[in-house]
Order: sequence, then C-alpha cells, then structure tokens
Amino acid sequence: MKLFLSKLLIVIIPVGILLVTMEVLNRRNDGSSIYIQNEYFLENSSKLDGLVFGSSYMWCGIQPQYLDGNVASFALEGSALNIDYSIFTYAKEVSRPKFVLLDASKTYLINYRTPNFIKSVRLPYYFPTIKASELTGYFLTEIPLNQYFPLETSPNYDQWGYQPEIPEEWNVFKKLDYQDSLILNHPRMEALYTFVKGNIRADKTKENLDLYRRILKECLDKNIRIIFVSTPKYHLFNRYVDGLHLDEREAFMEEVVDNEHVFFLNYDTLYEKNSQLFFDVNHLNNEGSIQFTKVLNSDLTSILN
Repeated sequence: MKLFLSKLLIVIIPVGILLVTMEVLNRRNDGSSIYIQNEYFLENSSKLDGLVFGSSYMWCGIQPQYLDGNVASFALEGSALNIDYSIFTYAKEVSRPKFVLLDASKTYLINYRTPNFIKSVRLPYYFPTIKASELTGYFLTEIPLNQYFPLETSPNYDQWGYQPEIPEEWNVFKKLDYQDSLILNHPRMEALYTFVKGNIRADKTKENLDLYRRILKECLDKNIRIIFVSTPKYHLFNRYVDGLHLDEREAFMEEVVDNEHVFFLNYDTLYEKNSQLFFDVNHLNNEGSIQFTKVLNSDLTSILN
C-alpha cells in the first residue's frame, strides 16, 4: 500500500505543479479586455478622476485617452447593469473617483446577464464582489491544455482595454459600402431587432431601474457625480427603438437628473446620418469613437468645472 501511494504521489505532484504553473501563467497572460482594464484600474486607483461602466456601446464609443484627467473604463462587450453594479461595488472600495459615466442607452435597460455569461468573460476571477457561486469552476485553465500554447497576450487593446482595430467580420457597414439600402436588409439587422424585441421584459427593466438607483445613491453618498450617457446610434437603429416605445429611461431621468450632481447626456442622434462613423447600427468605429470622445470631453469639462 505504501509503495502504491508513493508511486501515486510521484505522478500527482508533478501534474499538480504543472497545472498550478499553467494557471498562474494563464492569468498573467490573459489578453482579455477586462483583465487589461482591471490592471489599469489597480495601477491608477489612488489617482483616478473617473470611471466608465456600460456595454459595448460605451466600450466602443468612449476612448479614455481622449478624456481629460485619469479615467478607467469597465465598459464591456455584452455587459448589463447587474455586472456594472458588481464591478462598481468593487471599484468604489479602492478608489475615490470624482465622477462615474454610466450607460443610459434605451436598450440597456432590458439587458441582463446570466452566470454562464459572467463566467465566460472571466469576471469572477478578478472581481471579488461577483460571487463565487457564479463559477462552475475555479480555474481559467481548462481542457484541452494545448489551447494555451504558445501563451500570448492580445496586442489589439490599448492600456485602457479599448480595441482600436476591430475584426473585419464586425465591420458590417464597411462590407456593405455604407449604403442604407444594403444595411437595412442585412440578416444581422433582423437578428438584432429580434434580439432587442425578444428581451423586452417589464421585470428586468424594473430590476435595472432599481440598480440605477442603487448606484446613484452610493455615488451621491460618496459625493461622486454621476453622468448617464447614451452614445451615438445610427438612424436605422434609432428609428426601430423609438417604435418600441421604451419610455422608462426618460421617466427615470426626469426623476433623478438635477444638473448639479446627476446629469444625462443624450447623444443618440449626434451622428445618426453619418454612416462613416459606425461599424454597425449601434456601435461607433474607431474614427467615430475619437470624434465622440472629444465631444464628450468638452461637455464633461463644462459639467465638472
């Protein structure tokens, strides 16, 4: 029996060392945007002026390098307010920002993300406020192991986690030569509209409004100004969303905005006729993002000074 255990340990110990080493290397070489965003946040937490939260609208639309002051972004592709609140709860404990920018796009109020999504974007590994119960496993490293060789970091993100060069398959407008007639009939448009309409649920909207209020209260308790931002959308998207009569956002803004501590900057229609600044109907491309961030910066300067 002792001989068997000795032989078993000879096998188990090297395998265990290999797996732990791979896990450490995998986390250190995690090229995901959220890893890069969190690294920037941790390095600058004591001197941050602002934080950005929201979905891919904010992630693609706002480039922190073009904002005055030191701003960290936690905007994330596919995010939702239940994710924003968890990360905000984490961030406010280790930083003292002067302001928070929070996604206020109409369709953001219908978003909600499940534990499976939360794990898939690796959030529980970096944010202790996202419960361990959201995990189905505690390791980034998963079978098959050969997917981690060679270990590479993504060169496609800047230090704030923004992605200047998007994959070609994302750039629908460029593929369709920026023509409305082709864009309108593209299968992706129908899929987007079906997704939006299929996710309209009064209970989720109510939950998200409650999360807005919780973030708002916690910001005001810490004397943090909160600026709700709706980034530019293309007119085809605006026209469709307007037809859904999602009026909860406007009612909420009328309730909370005082233009002293709480603001709402609505840029939905800012570039809605300029297809050259978008890669699809609801996301700015890199040029559009640069132009918009400079406009936003000017407005923030007026608000905060």
